Amino acid sequence: NKTKAMAEGESRESSLSKSWKAIEANPTDFTSWSQLLTFADEENIDEIRKAYSLFLDEFPLCYVYWRKYADHEYKNNNLDNALAIYEKAIEEIPHCVDIWVHYTAYFVEKSGKDETAIRELFERALSFVGMDFSSHPLWDKYLDFEISRNNIRSASVIYDRILQTPLEQTNSYWQRYKTFFGRYSISKLQSEQEIKELDRLNLHTEESKKEYVLRQKQRMHDITNEMVKKYRVYENEVLKVPYFHVLPLEDSQLEAWRKYLDFVEMEGDHDRVRKIYERCVIPCCNYTEFWLRYTRYLESNIETGPWTVDDVREVFYRVTRKFLKRRPDISLYFALFEEEHGEYQSVVDVYENIIKHVPGHLETLTNYISFERRSGNYEQCEKIFRRSIPTLNTENEIIFFYIQYLKLMESKSSSSQLRTIMNEASERFPGCKDLWKVYINFEVCKSIMFV
Repeated sequence: NKTKAMAEGESRESSLSKSWKAIEANPTDFTSWSQLLTFADEENIDEIRKAYSLFLDEFPLCYVYWRKYADHEYKNNNLDNALAIYEKAIEEIPHCVDIWVHYTAYFVEKSGKDETAIRELFERALSFVGMDFSSHPLWDKYLDFEISRNNIRSASVIYDRILQTPLEQTNSYWQRYKTFFGRYSISKLQSEQEIKELDRLNLHTEESKKEYVLRQKQRMHDITNEMVKKYRVYENEVLKVPYFHVLPLEDSQLEAWRKYLDFVEMEGDHDRVRKIYERCVIPCCNYTEFWLRYTRYLESNIETGPWTVDDVREVFYRVTRKFLKRRPDISLYFALFEEEHGEYQSVVDVYENIIKHVPGHLETLTNYISFERRSGNYEQCEKIFRRSIPTLNTENEIIFFYIQYLKLMESKSSSSQLRTIMNEASERFPGCKDLWKVYINFEVCKSIMFV
């Protein structure tokens, strides 16, 4: 048995080591990460922390793994660490209903916090996802929490909020509310001020008061239900895949989000539009189309709406530093945005971040040099050029980069500097006609200038 256990341990260690090597070779391979986590789950807490923290840095939208990570910490009697992991999770994906449902349940059952702290967490959760069409599991937990502590008035207030929020389960909530309402006296359901208002309406019996209040709630529900009908048309489609997955979405799923965004933008409720965008970029995270549409929507409403340049910047920063850090296309848009707003150092940071994650990306390198050229930093242009040459992978890329640099800097660098680079390029690639054309054209232009 001891020999068998040792053999199994060595096998696990070997599998773990192989998984790490596979990830080092391709850090975006989800299958390798999945295998690694399976092996890490059987290891000590240090190995678990290493694996989960690095995985979630690469795939922060995979909410299930945040929960698994927190569970590991709790099993090892690290309650504070488990709570910290949930806090990190909601920092990364605050508009995910599921992570809030797990967090609030965990907080209520295991944190040992008082009612005020628990209520504050529920309110935080609702500020992010309370308007989500499928947020009923979170509202349910809030109701259960208050009712279980016999806070009937608080539960009544929550029901009031629910009845005014278009949710997937609106009709079900209305039936549940009527049962709840019929179970308690008006003095438990309404505040003193509300009861005084009922008295002023000459409603002095329990029955008359409850009938009046229920009619008011019925109107409230009817209005909300009409809203639900409008949203349900779109929600039925987008809710087919509400979560992030590494696999591509179907065209019909992408089109469903486009139509929904068109609809809510036309309605003009800025707060709701932004929340729909935040939901959209979870399943559609890998599609720059939706991130760019989001930033353009915010930017177009800076003057007339509630948004600021910093709101746009935050979205760009989030996608380029967390979710699509290896996708230069969205980062290049971010660089242009920051340049338009005069943020020189931020532009530099954006380009350097692309180079860090995607070294040798030609469009980034030429755009970076063009930016420094526009900024008048000609020495910096050559520094970028020099340190980028070794990062290029093929002869064609290197030749293209030489030609682009020479064309960009033709009127900005000194003739001697450019000749040095041209001589260097022609010696390295003597058979390249395109390089020789650039060189000859340069010398012809210079000779004409002095005729």
